[in-house]
Amino acid sequence: MMRSLPRFWTALDELPAAATDALDWRRRLGDEFELASRYLRRTGAVADAIDCPSPGGDGCPRAVVKLPSGALRAVCGSRSGRCDSVDVQRDDIAILALDRAILAADLAVAFSITPIAVKGTSARVLRLGGHAAAAGLAAPVVLALPGPRDQPSEQDFRQSGVALDRAVVLMPTASTLSPTTVARLADQKHLVLSLSETTAINSTGNLAAVQPIDVLLRPIRDALLDRAGLTSTAPSILVPPGTEWAKIKLTLTADATLVCKTPTYSRQIDPSSLGMRSAKNNAPTNAWVLLMALISEEGLLKIAIPSQRGRVQKQKQTLADRLQRAFGIASDPMPWDDRQNAYVAQFIVENELPVTAREPQRRR
Repeated sequence: MMRSLPRFWTALDELPAAATDALDWRRRLGDEFELASRYLRRTGAVADAIDCPSPGGDGCPRAVVKLPSGALRAVCGSRSGRCDSVDVQRDDIAILALDRAILAADLAVAFSITPIAVKGTSARVLRLGGHAAAAGLAAPVVLALPGPRDQPSEQDFRQSGVALDRAVVLMPTASTLSPTTVARLADQKHLVLSLSETTAINSTGNLAAVQPIDVLLRPIRDALLDRAGLTSTAPSILVPPGTEWAKIKLTLTADATLVCKTPTYSRQIDPSSLGMRSAKNNAPTNAWVLLMALISEEGLLKIAIPSQRGRVQKQKQTLADRLQRAFGIASDPMPWDDRQNAYVAQFIVENELPVTAREPQRRR
């Protein structure tokens, strides 16, 4: 099971220089702290004050003082003593800052980036490297980390490699960059992604993308491949990694319309969605017709006439190839079953056509 880190990404937007004391990090991150601590490094500095309970007031924040015993205590400066003093350890007031190098290295793995060395610790836009769609075809990938103060300028993006060529701009949350900046980047055909929405910690404790990378970065990959006159092989139906055919449901609702239900969403699809429309006349291909017949026959494709076995096998393989490509699922969607003497759909099928409209489907 994947675990997202929304509080960590939000903290990067809220904290100047993405740094604060350990107590504050723990308060901000809650149960995300242990997972996110990989991306925090000790700076060697310690805090001389810690926050008072909200909303605070005169004499806040609480100053850290050293007692005669050598112990540390955070003391409120207000005359009324409205905030309790708190005994703290040196580890509590250690200043932890975002470790940009480690985060950049993990993002490189998660987004299939050929990394470059991360230079500097204060740049608002970091160049992480390039994502390649094929040999010699790569787009720059950058990470925007402006914090709560200044938005990155056009020069910041240019210096990090975001120029005329399309690039991938990663940012902690959907609110990191201003709507004006996001709109400008979109107008320039760059792909802007929020890490809070597109990444999570996987079962092995590593940062990972929540969708296959060729799906997540499809607009950029398609643009690179178009430039070289190549064709994208990315799936057209987005499903979570590891999805099996048994988790897919296709419901026939009209002659050229299906409702596709995946583990995460439902959508209406037609022959174009599955690559099953003729380039010559825009009509549904034989693969679509066969899929309609398969659903009409409750997921079974029998070979009624032995002499047509070869033709049916060829049509079945074409349909299977189209489905595998559209969903990005490698296993056979309709293998042969000796017991039923038929090809059997591994996905769920349902026919919601009116009864009067079903016979023409079967006769095909």
